[in-house]
Amino acid sequence: MSRISWSDMYSIDDEELDGHHRQLIAYIQLLEDPIEREKRTPEALQGIVDGLVEYTDYHFRAEETRMRDLDYPEYEQHKALHVSFIKDITIFKDDFAKASPTLAATLLTYLKDWLITHILNNDMHFGDFMKSLGDDARGIETGTDEHISPV
Repeated sequence: MSRISWSDMYSIDDEELDGHHRQLIAYIQLLEDPIEREKRTPEALQGIVDGLVEYTDYHFRAEETRMRDLDYPEYEQHKALHVSFIKDITIFKDDFAKASPTLAATLLTYLKDWLITHILNNDMHFGDFMKSLGDDARGIETGTDEHISPV
């Protein structure tokens, strides 16, 4: 799989949640660059992975808050996907820094595949739902304004 980068095709037409998706992609970009990986200490890599896990949790909480506030009918199914992924990346977090290059590449492929598939399918459905509500969906904030940067 090629390097991950933001594309407008991933946009769900929500500035806040699209911004979160861009941040998640930025974390993965930091991990997937093999030259940069070689320059980083295991501790630095672990810090990036920890940041990815923390930001993923933050994003999921914000997205789920919005879903609840809008009475999104697929909320429970969507949240179950988030819970499952958090379990997976928690295991990933513990293994990544000490992983062989082959295992690290496999883990990164999983992260990229999951994120892109989730955005293009599940999050896009939520974006369509918000669009169907019109301006009513745009007026609801998640109540989170913290910004966590991967840099």
